[in-house]
Amino acid sequence: MSTPIARLAGNDIGSLSSGLQLQTTMSLISRLLNAFFMPLLGYLSDSLAFSSLDTSAFIIFSFLSILIIINIFFIKGYIYSLYRSICLSILKKGSVFGFVSFYKKYDLDFEISTRLKLFTKLRVITVIAFFPLYISWPLIFILLGLFPQNRGLVLGLSTLINGVNTLTLVLLVDPYLLRVAQHKRLANLLFKDQIQLRVVASIIALFFMIFVKLLV
Repeated sequence: MSTPIARLAGNDIGSLSSGLQLQTTMSLISRLLNAFFMPLLGYLSDSLAFSSLDTSAFIIFSFLSILIIINIFFIKGYIYSLYRSICLSILKKGSVFGFVSFYKKYDLDFEISTRLKLFTKLRVITVIAFFPLYISWPLIFILLGLFPQNRGLVLGLSTLINGVNTLTLVLLVDPYLLRVAQHKRLANLLFKDQIQLRVVASIIALFFMIFVKLLV
């Protein structure tokens, strides 16, 4: 959800470029976190820890993930306020570190608009793009338990799935969103809708993986 909130914050203050800069910064932070996460995942895989991951534990972890996603959805206003202050800091001070002086609490309310029906294709593509991304790690955990001897191949699948998601967004979704950004109200409507669609895609993906785990 970080990307559409960052763009929404930038667009709201009349500087989509600051939102895009914040998006780039958040992507870098995400990559840095992966730099710590992947070696840990590799260690757990080598120690065959995933072989003992039973169905009940998997379901519990999945529901905890859903609760975290829902909780983030409810505190979206605080996240938006923080992102907006960072965008203002980028715009006025040329730095992401001066955001404290710009912080102010804003509400982030979603709109119900019939205009969204005009963007059904874009919305479907968004859900399809994020569905494989959100099932990737639960799927990898399951595969590591089933095929520990192929753990190198299984861990490599995460890069492939991330690549497919990135290509879909960069080639299909993002260009269209940036084209409509010249219409501020319409762009804000679509950015807010993108937040909701990502939440929907993540919850659908987690329930799908619970169903898959029950089958295997």
